[in-house]
Amino acid sequence: MVFCLISNGLTMNFYDAHIPMLTRHHPKVMRAEVDFGPDSPEHIEAKTHMATFLSGGASISGYAGAFIVLIISAVCLLSDDSIGMMMNLLIFSGIYVMFFNILYGIFSHQRSFPPLPEGANYLTFGYRRVAKTVRQAAQIPTLFYFLITWLILGDGLVSVSNMAILIVQSQLGAANDTLIIAAIIQLIAAGLGNWGWIYLQNHRGLTPLRTVIINAFGFGLLPLYALLGLIDASPVGLKQIWEIYMLAVFFGIFSAAIYSSNRVVFAQFIPLGHENELYALYEMASVTSSWIGPLVEFLFVRFAWNVATQFIIPAIMMCFVDVDKGRQQAREFSRHEREMKVNEASSSTPLQSDTKGGVNGQV
Repeated sequence: MVFCLISNGLTMNFYDAHIPMLTRHHPKVMRAEVDFGPDSPEHIEAKTHMATFLSGGASISGYAGAFIVLIISAVCLLSDDSIGMMMNLLIFSGIYVMFFNILYGIFSHQRSFPPLPEGANYLTFGYRRVAKTVRQAAQIPTLFYFLITWLILGDGLVSVSNMAILIVQSQLGAANDTLIIAAIIQLIAAGLGNWGWIYLQNHRGLTPLRTVIINAFGFGLLPLYALLGLIDASPVGLKQIWEIYMLAVFFGIFSAAIYSSNRVVFAQFIPLGHENELYALYEMASVTSSWIGPLVEFLFVRFAWNVATQFIIPAIMMCFVDVDKGRQQAREFSRHEREMKVNEASSSTPLQSDTKGGVNGQV
């Protein structure tokens, strides 16, 4: 289980970091930069549209792959639900993921990067860069403010998922086939919903940030709906099996857009060359708080309003995010970093010439 969590975190980190890099090198984005300038509204719009397409398209592809694996697993489990069959399906899922990762590694374009600095270690270099960037947080405050909102929002998403499964199993006594059908409905709703949100963003002017805010507020209604079940006279509130399917649609439509658009917003605040380390912080913010919500709900299972606030609070916080200011901070951070490197290189040049030629050109 620990190995699976580590592998998943590493994989998501590297895939997320590809979004800003692929966006930056896409022909349409590069053409807009040449025609209108790097800071022009046309170039920014081209980058945002392309990042939205890549992030949303990647999510839709992931849902399609999960749908295929789920259908195969469902057919196998309905015919044989033994422990041996479950173990075989776990092995099949691992081989399925590994196969497509190998394909990506073979056919993707491999860019060359400069070697590690002298004395650096492959095991510690990334951690040192992350620590250095965190120490410079004052230069990119919008990015770290957005990370805090994601820390709360990501915890809410995990909490709702975990608590929904517990409720439908313990309170409604849902069978395995009911859960499988709900999972299939959720994947279909997530894929279609994500496509719809991409269309609204790239063709109707809805920004990625507003998409996240709308979906966070919408998702906050899900725990509040569960509170209706505390009213004895209420016929709804996770009391009927059909509600599971309805909420699966609701969950798929809103959660897909949150994950997809949130990555796009965060990508706009990343300074050039810091994609991997800052998306590592992004994934850490998502998973390090994931135990808080389930723990609170385990101790106080009726406090569904607590989970609702995990969507309402970050949605309100995001209303104060200035995307243009965040982009400007990222550009200034990159420019300052380049100036520091140039100064370091120029200051070390005389020392190198003295070492080679000695004082006054004598060996």
